[in-house]
Amino acid sequence: IYVSSTDRQEITKISPNGTTSVFIHDERLLWVDAMWVDTQQKLWMPAAQLNRGTPFNNGTSLVQKPLYVFTIDIGIGPSPIDHA
Repeated sequence: IYVSSTDRQEITKISPNGTTSVFIHDERLLWVDAMWVDTQQKLWMPAAQLNRGTPFNNGTSLVQKPLYVFTIDIGIGPSPIDHA
């Protein structure tokens, strides 16, 4: 399982045995949400910058374009029962 930390700009990996570790930390991972794993064994991480949107900044957008979707090879594809 991969979990994003919107406060720390990092992705945490939870292994099958329950241990956790920081998988990746990068300042560009701004409010990563809705991650997914594809059949080419890549984790997709959209950096939506929601924290820079108008609801969080008194009506002023601080979003910096372009917006990015990052990918990284994780060496395993989606669960065979994904979206079953």
